[in-house]
Amino acid sequence: MKKIIIIAFLILLMGVGSLVYFGQWRSQRGELYYSGTIEATDSNLAFQASGRVISVAVREGYAVTKGQLLAELDPAELRSRKEQAEANLDRSIKMQDQLATLLSIYKSTLPADVARAEANVTSARDIVEDARKNYQRYEQLFRESVVAEKERDSVKLIYDTAKS
Repeated sequence: MKKIIIIAFLILLMGVGSLVYFGQWRSQRGELYYSGTIEATDSNLAFQASGRVISVAVREGYAVTKGQLLAELDPAELRSRKEQAEANLDRSIKMQDQLATLLSIYKSTLPADVARAEANVTSARDIVEDARKNYQRYEQLFRESVVAEKERDSVKLIYDTAKS
């Protein structure tokens, strides 16, 4: 019985030794064996622009690389958006040209209009000042009984009208 235990122990020792030896031999070759579960990483993908997908180049489970074409959008919708944006740009450029023309017209006519308005204001002030002086003179003459009340009232009416 002792012999059987010794033989079994030696066989077990040789088995463990051979496992260690082959494990070392595999690791020296760069091969490693592990058991486990591998799970894929999900990625959310999106286009830079929205639109209708016309073709899909890969399916679920396919391996993909960076820069690889995954799907293609319908170019008709994008072309339509581009044409609309170009039309809006053209319209904006035309409006800018019209506004620039209007600005140049206003710049040329505005100083003349301002000068005319200032002349009208100066003229109106002169008329009011003349009417005031005339009224004061007639008021003095009325107090001295040189002019009639009716004449003084007529000059006062002219002065009041000029003030308004």
